[in-house]
Amino acid sequence: MWGAAGLASTLIVAPLLALGSGIARDQGRRIQLDLARKWGGLPTLQAMRWNGNDAEEVAERHRVVGAVANRSLPDLREEQVDPKGADAKYRKAIERVRIEIRESPDFGILHDAVTEYGLRRNCLGLRKKAMLLAAATGIFLLVISGSAENPGVFQIGAAVCFALVLIWGYAVSEGWVSTAAERYSEAFFQAATKAADRNG
Repeated sequence: MWGAAGLASTLIVAPLLALGSGIARDQGRRIQLDLARKWGGLPTLQAMRWNGNDAEEVAERHRVVGAVANRSLPDLREEQVDPKGADAKYRKAIERVRIEIRESPDFGILHDAVTEYGLRRNCLGLRKKAMLLAAATGIFLLVISGSAENPGVFQIGAAVCFALVLIWGYAVSEGWVSTAAERYSEAFFQAATKAADRNG
């Protein structure tokens, strides 16, 4: 009996978890596009630009990224003449490095950073929906507590829901995501450096 119930629960819960994960990822990717536009590019892309960065640091990043991606990258003049074209080349090189690192021992350096960033990004994408759901659930629990035999249980549940509204509203923020994005950028270049030095 328990085995059948467990199997039924798994068949119901597993697809729901997969669906929820997919929705969170889609919302996260949408918010990432908005953040990239607002920030002028994600931190990893910004770090590849000559403009606004230390020239020696950029040259070193270009060296390791270019070596792992096996492609030449724009110099200062090329970037000044065609900044959008330079960004496009940087994005392609960054993506190539991600693919190369994913299949190498150096991915361990990136794993925690990319997991943290993905979680925070997805949470920000879901923030409004999560706040609305938590608030609606809290109000519903308060309403039914009025006619319940044990209203305290429902009132505690409502309090938890309203606390979640505050957590989602204040803790899950653009700055929270930005911090993780910066850490990911640092880990990306560390992993790229190790891959370039090992292959070189």
